[in-house]
Amino acid sequence: MEEKIDELELLLDNKEIHKQHYIDGKTNEIIANTTRQRSDKGCSCFDFIKMVQKVTRLDLARYNIEFNSDRFKYRVTDPQIVLDNPIITYQTISRIPMGEIKPRIRDVVKDQDNNLAGNVYAQKYNCVVQFNIFASVYDLAEEVMSNFESMMIKYAGYFKRNGVAELYFKEEISDSNYDLFRQVISVRNIRYTVHIEHLYNNVGRIIDDVIINNVTDDDTLKVYHENNNTQR
Repeated sequence: MEEKIDELELLLDNKEIHKQHYIDGKTNEIIANTTRQRSDKGCSCFDFIKMVQKVTRLDLARYNIEFNSDRFKYRVTDPQIVLDNPIITYQTISRIPMGEIKPRIRDVVKDQDNNLAGNVYAQKYNCVVQFNIFASVYDLAEEVMSNFESMMIKYAGYFKRNGVAELYFKEEISDSNYDLFRQVISVRNIRYTVHIEHLYNNVGRIIDDVIINNVTDDDTLKVYHENNNTQR
């Protein structure tokens, strides 16, 4: 595989990663066997999906899986379609704030050397992400789904190191939106609950109060906009 992911490959080389986590039989929560791992940085829902895509391409490379958004569903309409390899699509079902109706200040930045100041805001979300697995035959769909679920357990540590706070298998469903597909191919729909903390950077150049007090409202808005788009 041409694509190189340094941090992920470093984790994959660590053989212990495969036995650092297990699933609680009552809650389906992925739990560390030793010290509970926590996220080291923020993560959006799309960041999580991109991580899953990278891990899938590495860990399930033998299936040559195509990983796309759920817009793929508009392409499969031909009853004679033949899948040369499995396909996994994704979609965000929901994203709900967790106990906070607005972002809170997580860090205050004051860098006088670079004339920068501002706040880093954060907000926690409870997300439900659905993955849809398409395969040419029943047995292959079941095999890919089983290995995909195992992959999510094995690399929970990687997800958590990159911003995912919690990861749960939620359910397997028969999504009626994919009934058309089931007439010609085998489809599996599985959902995961993902807890993330999204960071919002509001750091810009320090402005002298005298300058702010001597400009018009329109100029103030322009300066404020320029500063909020600095260092992003």
